Amino acid sequence: MEADRNYACMFFTNGTKEDVFERLGDIEMKLPVETFLRTGKSVIVNRQYIRKITDRNLKLVTPAVNYTVDISKEAIRQLREIIV
Repeated sequence: MEADRNYACMFFTNGTKEDVFERLGDIEMKLPVETFLRTGKSVIVNRQYIRKITDRNLKLVTPAVNYTVDISKEAIRQLREIIV
C-alpha cells in the first residue's frame, strides 16, 4: 500500500491496483501487525513477500508480480533490525 494524499493505492499479488479512499494510518490500525509492516511515512508492505533489502529499496515477490519499493535509509536500517 502506498499513500497518496487522503487515500491509498493498494497493490495486490495478482498485479492489480485499487484506490482506497482512506488514510494510510487508518488502514494500518486495521491490519495485523504480525503480517503488515509500515516501512515509512507512505508505505505499508506485507512481510511475507519481502525477498530482498538493498541500500535503497525492498524487493517484494508475489505469485503474479514483483514490486520494488523505494524507502529511506533509516527505514531500511530499522527493517533489518526487525526482520533479523
